[in-house]
Order: sequence, then structure tokens, then C-alpha cells
Amino acid sequence: MPTTFFTVQVRDLADRQHQISEKCDANPPLLPFHAYPGGAANLPVIELDIKIPVYRMENYRTKVRQLAYIRQNDLAPTFFSNGQEDQEAQRIQHAILVVFAESGKGDSVMAIKTALEKDAEQTEPLLLTREGVIVNGNRRLAAMRELFAEESGRYAKFCAVRAMILPAGITSDELRRIEVRLQMQPATLLPYDWAAEALAVRDLREREFSNTDIATLMRLDRPTEVDVILDRLAEAEIYLSDYLGTPEAYDEVMDQQQQFIELQKGIKSKSVEAKEISRQICHVLTKNSRALGNRAYQYKAAYGSKTEDVLERLAEELGVNIEVNEQELDTDDHGSDDVFGGAVAVDPAARFQPLKEILSDTDRSTELAEKIGEICDDIKELEAERNVGTAALRQAVKANTALTEISLDAADPTTLTGVKSQLESAVNRATSLLGEVDRLIGP
Repeated sequence: MPTTFFTVQVRDLADRQHQISEKCDANPPLLPFHAYPGGAANLPVIELDIKIPVYRMENYRTKVRQLAYIRQNDLAPTFFSNGQEDQEAQRIQHAILVVFAESGKGDSVMAIKTALEKDAEQTEPLLLTREGVIVNGNRRLAAMRELFAEESGRYAKFCAVRAMILPAGITSDELRRIEVRLQMQPATLLPYDWAAEALAVRDLREREFSNTDIATLMRLDRPTEVDVILDRLAEAEIYLSDYLGTPEAYDEVMDQQQQFIELQKGIKSKSVEAKEISRQICHVLTKNSRALGNRAYQYKAAYGSKTEDVLERLAEELGVNIEVNEQELDTDDHGSDDVFGGAVAVDPAARFQPLKEILSDTDRSTELAEKIGEICDDIKELEAERNVGTAALRQAVKANTALTEISLDAADPTTLTGVKSQLESAVNRATSLLGEVDRLIGP
């Protein structure tokens, strides 16, 4: 957590409510608020001492950081969720929000604190409940508080903040709708990290929001994306819980979204057992992705299209026996008889069962990631050589296919001379190549 200058002091709830109600009853100016559920509403805008508002703990953007702080400091799971009126929880939430306030996104989104430093004034009101809880503007308030505490003279205007006040009795679901609708405005606000977005989607789903409603609120292209996002979150949670042994450590996967996107694609059509061992390979590579750098993305075939090839080579290098007696396998669910009387197809999970315990050993993850990476590189090189070696055959097939598709029935008579010239050239080239092939084949 960063060192902060502002000291959070939570005012009594009844006192906050009294001050806000008194100011709202004094006929303050009204502003239209277009993100209100059910349509636009005119809301009162008042001024409050900068110390009065409290941060809303059910903040989707800060959820991942909250969980990380709880884990790292061995705190109760309810430290933040029950800490809206708790001074220590508010203090930590302030520090988390300062980090976000100091963050931008390239050239498109300026850090909130930077913008406030430049302007030295509040350009739009915060959005508060009648209890003084911030629904929108948490990062702005944190930045203004820090600047005012650092240089009260220069930022004297921040001694009080302007706030738009929501009606009394607004529900928690309505607050969620407002938060998401405002926070998902494109190109204007710092975007959620993917894990925070996924947790927001799941929270809305658990509160029985429809996929269509969630897609609209989160600005997704299609309602079906909701299920894709939830599946990706589930894969990340399997990795965190089953492999790392750190459930809810979402900060560990904030920069790993692409790995789980590729995992989703790679296991989509696989059996349950094959998915499991593909996941294990992905987990090994994900844990070591920072060391692998850009190559981690290049190894997606290891848990996708080339899983069996990789596992066969890995078993060989580790000296693990993966030969099995196929008659002992239960083939009713995992395979089918070859219609020509061939061998029964063996499920990869059954063949590679001896490797599963090794892949789940996190102490060996670095060693295994290096071996898997080397195997993937070798497979890629072999495929490149194979492609070069079969290039002549592919081109011959392509040329033959092109010739069979030529029809002279509807050809323009003026083109026939040109067609004849091209065919004679093709015959000469084919004759030359046939002689070369005969020479290479030998007697």
C-alpha cells in the first residue's frame, strides 16, 4: 500500500445523514442524472466537507485488491464488506483507491490525480447516497483528499466537495446498476481489469440479472459473452485453488487473461478427462509465464491441439511409462471400435495418467515449464521442416486441381490462343518435372 497523506476519520452515520438531509432540504440546485434506474431524475447538488463522505466497500473495481489485502494480512473475509463504518477498513480502502487514482491507460485515459493536479478544481459532482456513501467518484475523492492533505493552500478548493445526492431508499441492486453503468463508459474512465470485470458479471448473475441486462450494463457485444466471461473466471479459479492453493488470489492472474482465453479455446471440444490434463499443462505454463515472456503465448498448443504430442515427449524425457494394456481400459465411455476392426481409441487421460501427479507438483513447475517449452519448440521446428518437405506434393495437387477446373465450353474464342500457350507451357513444365521425379526415384 502507498504512503498516504490524508487521514480518514469516519463521521457518525446519523451525523452524516443529518447534514446531508439538511442541505438537501434547503432548496439546492438540481441537475439531471441520466443513469438513474428507470429514467433520468433531477438530483440535488450540495457541498460537503471533504472529510464527510465514506467510500463504498461494495466497489467492483477494488474487489481484487481488497481480497489481496485480506489474504496478505490474514484478515477476516468480512473485513471490507462489513467495514463501511469502520475507520481502519476505510483507511485501507482509501490507500487502494489512491493507487487507482494515480493510474491511467496509455494516452487515452489520464490518471485522475494528474488531471486534478492540473486543474486544481473539481469539474463534476460526486454521486452519494443519503448516508454519505460514494456510489461514483471514489477515486476522485481519494485524489482530492490526497492533494488537499499534501498542499492545502494550492488545493484549497478541495476543502469541500460538490455532491449529487440520490433519493433515500435506493436499493442495493439499483446502486449496482448505477455503478456499472457509469464505470463502463467507453474511452472516458480507467477500465476494469479482467478479473474485476468477471467478478462483477458473476455478482450480477447471482443477483438474478439476466444475461441481456448484464451485457447492456457491462457494454458487452452479445449476451452470450456473459457465459464466456464466467467460464473464463471459473478456469482462473481452478488454477488458483487447485494448483496454487490460493483461492481468491485474483491479483495473481490480473495479467494472465490471454492464457485463460487460449485455455478455453484449447479444451472446448475435449472430453472431461482430456480437459483436466490440458488444464494441468496450462497451469504449469501460467505459473511460469513471466519467466517465459512472450513465449508463453506461443506454447498454447501444448494444452490445445498438440497436447498428446507434448505429453508423449514429456513422458519420454521424464522416463515415465505411459504404455497401457488397452483391454483393461473402460472403452464404453472413452473410445469406440474402429469400423475396420482396428484398435480401440484410447482416451488421453487414461494413457497419460502417470503424468498427472507430476504436473500437479508446483515444486517442479519451473523444470516442467522449461521442458514443455523446449518440446513445443521442437514440434514447431519439425512441422516447419515437414511443411517444406511436402511443399512439392501440395503444389502438385494444387496444380492438378486447377487444371481439372478448366472448362473450355464457355471460353471466349479470343482467349483460346492464350489458353493454348499456357497449357503448352504447363505440359513442358510437367514433362520436365516428371523426368526429375524419375531421376530421384531411381530404377
